[in-house]
Formats: sequence, C-alpha cells, structure tokens
Amino acid sequence: MGMQEEIPNTAFHIFKLEDLFKGKNMSFSAYKQDFFELTIGGNQNVKIRVGTDTFTAFEDTISFTSPHQIASWEVNEFGEDAYGFMILFRLEYLQDQADLSEIHRAYPFFDLQTSPSLILSESQKNEIWQIIDRIYCEYQNTPEHSKLIRAYLYVLLEKINQIYKVEKRALSFGSRAEQIAYEFESMVANSAKSIPSIAACADELNISNAYLVEAVKKTTGRPPTAIISHYQLLRAKELLLHTNATLHSIAELVGFTEASNFASFFKRQTGITPGAFREKPVTG
Repeated sequence: MGMQEEIPNTAFHIFKLEDLFKGKNMSFSAYKQDFFELTIGGNQNVKIRVGTDTFTAFEDTISFTSPHQIASWEVNEFGEDAYGFMILFRLEYLQDQADLSEIHRAYPFFDLQTSPSLILSESQKNEIWQIIDRIYCEYQNTPEHSKLIRAYLYVLLEKINQIYKVEKRALSFGSRAEQIAYEFESMVANSAKSIPSIAACADELNISNAYLVEAVKKTTGRPPTAIISHYQLLRAKELLLHTNATLHSIAELVGFTEASNFASFFKRQTGITPGAFREKPVTG
C-alpha cells in the first residue's frame, strides 16, 4: 500500500491518525512525495524511515518530511488509546516562500540533512497539540477559510522552530550548565545596546539569577560579574578610542547609570581615568 494513494491532491490536508491506522497492522511502502509532512502522535508503535534515518514513534514524537524525500511507514501497533495528527501541505500553500530552499532556511527542521524527528516534553507537546487541534477544527468546519488555517500553520511552524533550535543547541553541549554559560556570554558579548545585567540575562533565559550564577561559575570558573566586567571594559575602550561619545553616553552603553560609577570602574580596572585613556591610550 502506498501513502500517496491515501493523500488528497490538495495544497493542504490534515487528518487524525486513528482514522487511518486504528486497529490495523499495516505498512506503506517507500514513497517519494511532493508535499511537506508533519506527524505527531502517542501510544503507538510505528516504525518510520525517512531517507537514511529510521526511528520508532512510540510516544509524543513529532516527525518531519520534506518534498523529494523517500519515506516508508510500518504500523506495528496502533491500539484503541493511540492518537495523532498528520498535516500535509505543498509548497504553494506557503505563499511568501518562493522555493524549497527558502523553506529549509526558514524552517531548518525540514532540511534533508537534519534529524527527521523530535521527542517532545509534556509542555512542548501540549503547546503543539493546542495549535494542531485548532487547525483541525478550522479545517473540519470551514476548510475554505485558507487564510485562517494558513495563519495557524505559520504559528505551528514557528513553535516547532523554537523547540528545534533549543534542542539543537542542547545537543552541542555536555550539560545544561555549559549551554547556559555559552548563551549568557553570547548575550553579553553581542548585545546591540547596553550590556545586559545578570538579572536581564536570567530573565531572557527563563531561569533564576542564582541558577545562572551557579551554571556560569561551574562552567567557566568565573562569576558572571567578572564576565560582564570584561566585556564592559572592552566595549568602553572601543568607544573611547573610536567615537566622540560623551562619558555619560559611554557609561550607559556599557551598563552604568552614572558616569561617575563608570569612571571609577574604568580606573579600578586600568589604573587610568577614561579621559586620560582617550587622550593617551594604553594597552592591556
């Protein structure tokens, strides 16, 4: 049996997996599709092969397939308590994306070189499920309202993107503490405006101040304040040497509310005042 035989020839379609699989042991032979596919489900035993990757969807797994990929399914068990959705859409349904490469850049989880599945946490699953359920209800009631369905689809893709990027970053680090330390230093080093405080960084990372301090110190051997001071000094020197900004403006740009506090900090770090450094810069 081929999956293509089960798919309507429309730009967008969504259906419940239980309507197709419940109570059946079946397989879909390898098929090369011309649509994007998103599948999420639970309480099932389905072996899926996408390209050269093979995985088994047992619980709370979301999988992705892109046009021109070859996929096959083997449904080993899909009992009474199994559930799930499959969303299929063609490139033309995303009206602001001109070609397949743009989709891969905007939503890298569809890229042929990436893993074709993610295992979701309970909170991630609930967020994804709510959006898909909304899409399904709209499709069942008013399938002709493509603008609303398309809007929900974009929300879904952005949410998956958010989860995918977090998971991808986590895979690159040996621990959560290493990831936090890296993201903290990146925020401090690359801030386009004033260098952020520990509290601002912790808020952005959705963790407590104490957890951020512990993670950074455990990973780098330095407290976050030392890392912030390092980048404050670097940026201050750059601004003093390469701009005509006032000391008050420079103080704000490196994270001080008062120019006098900035001047004291600078002299404590370098042994020279900001004004003297600007007149006769020293190294170090």
